[in-house]
Amino acid sequence: MVYVFREGERLLANSCPVDANWTICAQQSFASFSHSKKQESYSAEPTCDLVVNVPKWSPTPNGPRKREVASRVLHELIELTGSAPRAVFVRDFNVNDPELQFLIVGANADETVQGCHFDADLHPLCIWHLFGQSPVKQIKKEIMATPYKIFPRNGSPQ
Repeated sequence: MVYVFREGERLLANSCPVDANWTICAQQSFASFSHSKKQESYSAEPTCDLVVNVPKWSPTPNGPRKREVASRVLHELIELTGSAPRAVFVRDFNVNDPELQFLIVGANADETVQGCHFDADLHPLCIWHLFGQSPVKQIKKEIMATPYKIFPRNGSPQ
């Protein structure tokens, strides 16, 4: 994600590819932002080089901590929806992730997606949200690309 902020204006965000062309993407994405006010002198090239070492992401291994967190999230989800689902899948996650995505199969086999701003160290674990105009089909595809089934698992949550 690339963010642009100017005092007194709304934070803007856009996603750009993770490759050498991300600076070009960022410049093109926010060209209208940079031209919306009185022009100052701007360089066509980035004014600084940032080197950020980002460790490779991996899901938390399926151990006691992950199963305990999954069980707590499931209970919050059931409390939110007010009904017991037929099945619940979450895109496989790391317990330190800030966002989780769920596919919920209801009692009538209807499918919904649900998002969770997540923090394993807080209560409640989730601040629930929907996905606005995001294509549900794409979100479902992302979840099921690396599913972690939290319900049912041998008749009970993992």
